Amino acid sequence: MSALCRKVFWDDPYLCKLHTQILEVVGDEVLFDQTIAYSFSGGQESDTATFRGMPILSSRFDGLDIRYTFTANHGLGPGDSGLVEIDWPRRSRLMRYHMLCELVLAITNRYFGKLERELVPEDIDKVGIVKVMAKMTDSGAYVDFDHGDMRPHIPFIQSELDRIIDADLPIEKGFIDVKSHERYWRIHGLAMIPCGGTHLRSTRELGQARLSRDRTTSKVTATKKAERIRNKAGM
Repeated sequence: MSALCRKVFWDDPYLCKLHTQILEVVGDEVLFDQTIAYSFSGGQESDTATFRGMPILSSRFDGLDIRYTFTANHGLGPGDSGLVEIDWPRRSRLMRYHMLCELVLAITNRYFGKLERELVPEDIDKVGIVKVMAKMTDSGAYVDFDHGDMRPHIPFIQSELDRIIDADLPIEKGFIDVKSHERYWRIHGLAMIPCGGTHLRSTRELGQARLSRDRTTSKVTATKKAERIRNKAGM
């Protein structure tokens, strides 16, 4: 299976406007030839976006493609072209909270796994701590871990997070597998993490971030308690 729609948000996650053309229209759903509007995946919410000034109500993955829903009687047809525009302040916050969650995941896996080397994809959830779920919005984010009381460990995780942000480390992005669109981000020496989200150029862009701990019932396994680490940044 190959994608008809090019995901420009991977090539340039800072791009706010893009001229695109409609390939297919099925009812209220539209398929573009290229897009900058991210669709919910991996815990990151969909972008708020418009096409020709018309709001995109929702989106969904259809195989490797993304189909966008408009209001009924939208009047759009194959071959129509125009600008897709995203709400950049919201995208920026989502990118930063997403990266914070990913960094917390990498730091905790290295910490509990007692690893000095770079974390590789095969290490995730297998080196001393298991992630239950993660969620990021434009106002905050959290990661749930299947673990005991995290309070004694928060100071170390916070100090590592501060060190990585202050170091202004470049964040590499690319494909693990082009055909399946499996993506990764990498900070050399720290971690290589499978992820298809939108990511920053460097860690300094995260700004100040503060972690806190909650005890919560896991939304994934309702019978189990999970340790939640909340990420809050000065955004």
